[in-house]
Amino acid sequence: PLASITETRLVTLSRLARGEPVVVVTTPKAAMQTTLPRGVLADVTRTIRRGDEVDLEDVTRSLVDLGYRRVRIVEDSGEFGVRGGIVDVLPFGYDDPIRIELFGDTVESIRQFDVYTQRSINDLTEVTILPRREVVLQEEGAGELAERLKEVHPSDSTDRDHLLAGLDTRFYFEGVEQYLPAIHREAETLADYLPEDAGVFLVREEEIHDRADQLSLEAATIFSERRQELPLCEPETLLVPFERVLSKMARRALVTTGLVQSGRLDGLERVEVESHLQESFASNLELLRGRLQQLARDNRVIIMCDNAGQAARLGELLEETAALIEMEVGSLEKGFSLPASRLVVYTDHDIFQRYR
Repeated sequence: PLASITETRLVTLSRLARGEPVVVVTTPKAAMQTTLPRGVLADVTRTIRRGDEVDLEDVTRSLVDLGYRRVRIVEDSGEFGVRGGIVDVLPFGYDDPIRIELFGDTVESIRQFDVYTQRSINDLTEVTILPRREVVLQEEGAGELAERLKEVHPSDSTDRDHLLAGLDTRFYFEGVEQYLPAIHREAETLADYLPEDAGVFLVREEEIHDRADQLSLEAATIFSERRQELPLCEPETLLVPFERVLSKMARRALVTTGLVQSGRLDGLERVEVESHLQESFASNLELLRGRLQQLARDNRVIIMCDNAGQAARLGELLEETAALIEMEVGSLEKGFSLPASRLVVYTDHDIFQRYR
């Protein structure tokens, strides 16, 4: 997977595990994909605080164990460097690298710095270092793990050699995540990380089920076609069937949306909500201004723009009407209205007839 996707997933899972209030927008595939068990993520996540007593070799070793690459100059997420008593690292969840300075074994300062100028940006009291991958090769149980990997790889292969060598050297080759179920027998999904009081929304429920079924079929087909030439884990251990994921989600407050019910969930109370898609103005700004002025008398009116530049430009075009509405930056396919909530939302695509 792309490092940016792994970073987003691990940061989100970490925030959920810590009980932070967070809204997660996800896809069927991301919800079905297995990941690190909560206990493992908690055990391997390292927090270093100003004033802590640390061993430099231990810090270096733990960064390697977490999959970080040692480099001369830290520029990208997942890299670290050591110079004397200074450790530079760019953990997942941070926009700028972190410089940890030691005085002897004591953490004297923790600062973010600019990767280009190397100048400090701001001081921190602590830094949290997440693993760089959704797989962690731990020293404990290396012998048992080696046997499990041999079950997946019954014959010699380059991948198997990499995996077995990685148990001793903590070497992470690209694609090691495909063996996550063999490395972490108790692998979990996003549903396991949700707090008990979480609310779950299935938007267009029937489409979600259709996509999940398609993903499971594709995974099973790949496994069937390639299992002889390339040792693979069982598809259901990498991509958990959506019904099992949903059974865990359904223990929370569950809301589904759609024009028709899928029939796959029992006990849901039906609630009908009136909503309307927005008309197009075809760049007729005079018509738009009049319509917005009319709507703003009794409704909250929001226009969603793709970027700040478009929002600023549209504000100029709307003239004094801009003061009656709200302009927000965000991605929305089509505008809508909810009469019962007195909410009206347009997109700049509705106004200028630009659609994705």
